[in-house]
Amino acid sequence: MRCSPGLPQALSSAWNDPHVRSGSPGKGAAQDAPRVDVLDRALDGVAIVRQSDGTIVYANAALKALLGASPDELHAGVTELVQSGRTNAVELAHPDLGAIRLIVVPRDTRRSAERAWRRDLRRELARARRRSWPLSVAAVALDAGGGTQLAAAAWGTVLRGEDSLAPYEAGVYLIVLPDCPLEAADGVVAARIRQATPAPATASIGLAAWAVDEQLESLASRALEALARAQSAGGNQVAFAPVPGAGDT
Repeated sequence: MRCSPGLPQALSSAWNDPHVRSGSPGKGAAQDAPRVDVLDRALDGVAIVRQSDGTIVYANAALKALLGASPDELHAGVTELVQSGRTNAVELAHPDLGAIRLIVVPRDTRRSAERAWRRDLRRELARARRRSWPLSVAAVALDAGGGTQLAAAAWGTVLRGEDSLAPYEAGVYLIVLPDCPLEAADGVVAARIRQATPAPATASIGLAAWAVDEQLESLASRALEALARAQSAGGNQVAFAPVPGAGDT
């Protein structure tokens, strides 16, 4: 099968036969290496998805920079992009993986394809640095007993206009809270979110306050780690991320 005309020419030229990397040494690895190198260096975001179970078996550096490097982020981000129609794709056959799909996010659409939570947090981090004001991030998930989309709609009604709520992965949302210290995020925002959660469901919340010079990935990861602690402690509660470098990392 040959790549469709809609795929970038460099990738089309490199991948006009049905062999791609499986992620481990094996049949065809030597002859696949030059084509894999083209994908590794491509400015377009590229993912290879196994059709049988939807597993992403390869993502190039450009796609990881856009969506994040963790498997959960990549899976959620690629799913969103495919559903939005902002990708090019072609189905191929691989001797080891079977049916696969080569998905490309053209570099001229990458900024518009950036995931909402990442775009919002990037913007508010820049504002917090310029204005020297506090910034908090909440990671929220239902414990049980309700629909996530219904709950997210309810959560959105109790936020300020400048706050943003966006899905991170299945069942988990990130809330970016500009000009909001951790005390307000806990005493006001988290309390409102828990009250707004449709009964009989309950919600767990992880809160992280931005530390000066902290990068986007670190702040989001600390909020998610705090959420995991709230869930592992039984749910229906709020957990706080320790300050970076405070001895509890």
